[in-house]
Amino acid sequence: LLVSALPPANATPLIVGALVVGLRTRIGPVLLGLAGSLKVFPLLFVLGYLAERRWLHAAVAIGVAAILWVHVLAFDVGLFAQIGGPSFYVGGVSLIGVSILLWLPVAIACLLATGILVVRRSPWIWLVAGAAIPLAVPRVWLPDAAYLLPGAVMLMRAIDDRRRQRVGNQR
Repeated sequence: LLVSALPPANATPLIVGALVVGLRTRIGPVLLGLAGSLKVFPLLFVLGYLAERRWLHAAVAIGVAAILWVHVLAFDVGLFAQIGGPSFYVGGVSLIGVSILLWLPVAIACLLATGILVVRRSPWIWLVAGAAIPLAVPRVWLPDAAYLLPGAVMLMRAIDDRRRQRVGNQR
């Protein structure tokens, strides 16, 4: 999936790679902010920080993305938010272009699922946020499914952290 993104020089492979390797590290929030400045939808992973009650990590990620997006205000914002039209990418289709009635329920379902998981503090939020990225983006692009990778890595680490915590509490 990620190899198909290389010819059009898309940033998705770099974003996914950085998030897989660094999301759980000390610089994870900064990497997430950088990713969010290139493509806004990776900021859905901030929900994982919120579910874990890591408020500072969430604030840093959003702050870095916001700082890197400030320059956009000097230009016509409409140019940055064009949706639809033909796409030369593998799997490039606009759900909004097909039907807003198709895209809207998908986006709402993603929003509800992630909201419930954040409130329940579920470690599954990481995987669901990764799955919500290719589902909620107004255009479907096959390599966006790779956002499941950082979500899966974070889910495995969160489950492992909880297991270690339980073992430590039993001693």
